[in-house]
Amino acid sequence: MQLKRPGEDTYAVAICDSGNLWLALWVKRSAKPEYFVFHPTIDGRNPHSSLHKDGTFHMKSDDQKMLIRKLQPPGSIRGAEHLGAYVGFGPKSVGAVCDPAEFTGVFEAPSGVLGPRNGHVTVDLIEPGSAAEPLFHPLVEVDRRLFTDTSPNLLIRIFRSWSQPVNGTPIAAR
Repeated sequence: MQLKRPGEDTYAVAICDSGNLWLALWVKRSAKPEYFVFHPTIDGRNPHSSLHKDGTFHMKSDDQKMLIRKLQPPGSIRGAEHLGAYVGFGPKSVGAVCDPAEFTGVFEAPSGVLGPRNGHVTVDLIEPGSAAEPLFHPLVEVDRRLFTDTSPNLLIRIFRSWSQPVNGTPIAAR
């Protein structure tokens, strides 16, 4: 699988397990510019989201579009534009090794947050120099990374699920 081609930038969200990095999700900015958010799978479904240069956004799996809407074109983002919230991470089970050399940037998720039933990752595009806030997410944000080497800037945030324990205590019990 070739993740990066000339003129493209790719950004990984990785999970560290026993010293190995596993690819949970990645974002690609093509030269056009267009943005794609991918989940690794072994079943050929190819679930992904894309924001095309005309502002058309869709989520797709099995070559079927699940959601289609118009957003700001990536070449002229003002403020912030939300590209989705993603769940269900099992990169080790699908053999998705993360090689940092294949990516422009790697965001390592905090330990124990992302899993098959736990954790969320959101992806937003932010106008450079803007004070715009990304779309509100009701869960507990545990980490974020703003990649400023691309325009618009790419903001990836990681959230803990409500049912996940914090320091051994379930959030609902606190």
